[in-house]
Amino acid sequence: MALQKKSEKIQLALTLRLKLRLKIYVTPIKINKMLSILKKKWKEYTIELFLVMIGIIIPFLIYKCNDNLQTHKKAKVYQTMLHSDLNDDLKVLQINCDNIISDCINPN
Repeated sequence: MALQKKSEKIQLALTLRLKLRLKIYVTPIKINKMLSILKKKWKEYTIELFLVMIGIIIPFLIYKCNDNLQTHKKAKVYQTMLHSDLNDDLKVLQINCDNIISDCINPN
């Protein structure tokens, strides 16, 4: 138990040290340097951003079209099944109506 607590303390100390080392200080010089690079290469960055956006949007569109196609196919299948069931029910209803009419005309 004591060994586990000791290892937890060591792990906590290591993570704190890493967090302290990873601090990034932004100075006005760094900001100016970034802005000058951005001014020089803004066309390249704009094209790259545009390509990344297209690369993200196109798969979503393909997925949406594929999903709509699958839904349309299922709707067609359900429509044909419903049509077939209604035709069967209509035939049964016609037979029952004929039986009722024949029973009314010729009661035995």
